[in-house]
Amino acid sequence: AGGGGGGGGGTLQRLHTLVVDEADLLLSYGYGEDMAALGEKLPPSVQTMLLSATLTPDLDAISSLFLHSATTVDCSSDADDAAGGAAGGLRQFWLRCSHSDKFLLMYALLKLNRIPGRSLIFVNAVDRGFRLKLFLEQFGVSSGVLNCELPLESRWHAIQAFNKGLFDILIATDDPRLMAARGAAAQATADAVAAGGAVADGEAAAAEGGGEVQGGGCEWGGG
Repeated sequence: AGGGGGGGGGTLQRLHTLVVDEADLLLSYGYGEDMAALGEKLPPSVQTMLLSATLTPDLDAISSLFLHSATTVDCSSDADDAAGGAAGGLRQFWLRCSHSDKFLLMYALLKLNRIPGRSLIFVNAVDRGFRLKLFLEQFGVSSGVLNCELPLESRWHAIQAFNKGLFDILIATDDPRLMAARGAAAQATADAVAAGGAVADGEAAAAEGGGEVQGGGCEWGGG
């Protein structure tokens, strides 16, 4: 959503779906005025989806800018328990292992079909993503790569190929600038707590977002 002006308005008039990821962090990172300006220019017919790992007051503020007659889909463990443990069949598992064993473990999980269907795997460095792709290809496991260093056309092609089923595994990396901002926010919160100071709601939300679980995928740590 670029700057204002006639060109931007024309683009928004053709918009039919808007997806806002990390919605709970936008105000904490200082994008409040930008989000308000965008919300005012959206056509009433646009369908908007806000995605968030946590439910915070910041999310309520953004919701009022974009949503009308909204429906909330809560995939948290509390909502799952309240629904009898079957909220959409969503389950979360985690496995701790050494850094040196991670590639081997991923190969075993995929080859033994422990992760059935299409999978979105998150790694925390661009080169780590390419290394995992090359490793899996040695065993006949095809995958695609998605990161901020690829040209726009390449990223678009990777997403379209994944959606069409040309490969079942997409290895993604967060934008390093976003990861750095999360780390700085988490460190600032930790320092404030250690010093016995108060932590603002926005800072707490930013720090909490730094460790979110990526729904429907695998968070693959380790540099």
